[in-house]
Amino acid sequence: MFSIFETGFSDAATIDSVRPKQSDAERLLRDLEAHRDSQKALLASTKRALSYAKTPLAGYALGLIETNQLKQLRTLDRMIASLEDALYWRFSPDALPSLANVTERRETLAAIDELLVKEQEQAKASKRLAKAYGPGLEQALLDASVAISENDQRYAKLLLSTLEEQQLEAPTTTSSWQAVLADRRASAANTAEERELVA
Repeated sequence: MFSIFETGFSDAATIDSVRPKQSDAERLLRDLEAHRDSQKALLASTKRALSYAKTPLAGYALGLIETNQLKQLRTLDRMIASLEDALYWRFSPDALPSLANVTERRETLAAIDELLVKEQEQAKASKRLAKAYGPGLEQALLDASVAISENDQRYAKLLLSTLEEQQLEAPTTTSSWQAVLADRRASAANTAEERELVA
């Protein structure tokens, strides 16, 4: 027996088989964009709560939250720009920076190593102070300081290991997309320079 649903299903299956599959990078870009949209919605909720706030305490705490969310949004925007550069063979100044061909100075590595030690000490001191305060805003602020310091330590460790490997002439990538991104951004940057010379 003929059914419109069968015909519709058959056509849909044919269309799906013709439609190209998304690559891992395209799926990641779509997921990052969705994540950025939810970050924007979260920021809008914070701004709304901030607009209702009447007490200095509420304004202060919500202002800290808003500042953190804005940083996250800017980071996501740069990550998306980087991935779009890799996918669409372009060069965007708003993308995450990549490793340059020039090796970093040894003094820089030593300074980062020193920074890492000081960050670890600061996190321990913040933990001790948080326990002394007990539950409340001050403890929450010190706990947040610990979390920020731990994140900074992760960034410093990644940077240090990347730069150390670069010194040994065995360059590494900061992410699985970085190698593709570096090649495509370099190609796009060269094309942009050639266009400027012609104009």
